[in-house]
Parts: sequence; structure tokens; C-alpha cells
Amino acid sequence: MTPLTLNLLAEEQQAEEASARDPVKFAIIIGVVFLALTAAGGVLMMMWAEEKRTEADRLQRRWDEMTLKPTGGTFRALKLFAEDLVSIHQGRMLLAPQLARMKDLVPDSIFLTRAGFRMDVEMGRTSGPTAVEGGGASPRGQNMEQLLLRLDGTAVGARPEIEVDKFLKTLRSDASLSNQVTEVALRSIGFGASSTDNGQQTMTAQFVIECVYKESK
Repeated sequence: MTPLTLNLLAEEQQAEEASARDPVKFAIIIGVVFLALTAAGGVLMMMWAEEKRTEADRLQRRWDEMTLKPTGGTFRALKLFAEDLVSIHQGRMLLAPQLARMKDLVPDSIFLTRAGFRMDVEMGRTSGPTAVEGGGASPRGQNMEQLLLRLDGTAVGARPEIEVDKFLKTLRSDASLSNQVTEVALRSIGFGASSTDNGQQTMTAQFVIECVYKESK
């Protein structure tokens, strides 16, 4: 005799299986998980932003201590010196065109033995005050640069001083050079004699000429 097995919970089990495969319920579970991950990520980002804000405040306080307090005088001096170096670098003059132009102005009777530039830097004052130790203010100095070109040479001829004078007039009348210089001056001159290849004596004059260029800030 074969026993009969009756499953009285069959309908309930089928209902549970259908509910487990319900797409709406699955979508709700996915949405809840996504919201939880988003909330966790937001909390982490807030913590990271707060940490960076704290670090920025600390650095700002350190900067204020170095630049505003009396103990920061050395740092301010170094900072101003660095700014001056950058200013000089950005405002430097290119000297190669000046030398090329000077070469074209030298006549055959003039022999240059030396040509050199010198930069004179003078501290001026501006109206803008800067903070100093003790809370006061003083006008900050500004570099005034003046370029000088020194020409050492020898003039050869029957009257070498005339050749030097002609060279000076050429330098002073040159349109390109006169727009850049404020003064062309003869600093010194001395006379002598030299022998030519055929044994004849010729008069010479050793001179020093300075060209003072316009000031630049």
C-alpha cells in the first residue's frame, strides 16, 4: 500500500517564490544599497574637506606669523630681495644689438681696444608704503638702473684728436643711438706715437668714451 504525502503549504511556498522574483522588490533593494553607499561617500568627502580646511587655516596662520609679526622681518627682507631679482631679470636689456650698432659707427681711423657695459643701480623711493617692524610704514625703495657703455680705443692720423672728435660727433648724431642715450662724453685722452710697417712715425691718441643710457626702473 503506497502512502500519500499532502503538502498543505504548497500555495504559501509558491507565493514566497513569486515574491522573491518580484522585480519591484529587487529594484527597491538596489536603491536602498545605492543610497547607503552615497551617504557613506558623502560622509567621507565631508571629513576629507574638513581636514583640508583645517590644514589651510594652519598654513594661513603660519603665513601671517611670517609676514606680519616683527619676527618675520628677515623673511620679508628676503621676499623683497627675491622680487627685486625677478624685476631685474624681467627688465634686463639685451646688449648684443647695442654692440652691433656700435660696430657700424667705428671709422677706419679708430681702433677700439676694449668695449664694456656697466650697470649702475640706485635705490629710489616710491609713494607706496610698506609695513615695517613695530607696525609702522615706510616707503619701499625701487631700483633705478642706468646702463653705461665704456669705449677704450686708439685714434691714428696726422691729428688724432680730430679723429676722436669726429667719432664723438658720429656717436652723438646717430639717430638710433641718440634715442637711447642721454650723454656721450670723452672721459680721457692721451697722445703718443707708433711706427708703421714702412718705418714711419704716426701720431696716436688713446681715449676713453662713455655713453650713458637712459634710466630704466
